[in-house]
Amino acid sequence: METSIKLGVAIVVICTVLFAGFGIIDAGNTSWPQHAAAFACFGFMIGAIIAFDSGPGDRQKNRPFLRILLSSAAGLGFGWVLDFPIEGILLSGLVTSILGYAGLSWAKYF
Repeated sequence: METSIKLGVAIVVICTVLFAGFGIIDAGNTSWPQHAAAFACFGFMIGAIIAFDSGPGDRQKNRPFLRILLSSAAGLGFGWVLDFPIEGILLSGLVTSILGYAGLSWAKYF
């Protein structure tokens, strides 16, 4: 494994854990496991975009296929965690795939 992939995986894990923690804090007295899991899916997607997209002038390698794959997995997980119907789960996966493909062009404003 290249160093950049190891660092990227670390970034994805850190973002996932941070977003899940925020989900637990934000949930209050509601269903915190489901809330934390939904936030973790979003953090997973954001982490994948940050880790595997190279901005102008960056030395890291741009990995659009990996961004799309991981973002799609995050979207499918998000739809599954929130008990969407199958069409909703697939649509969630499609939308997050598009966001993963777009990469930092939208995520930098988040």
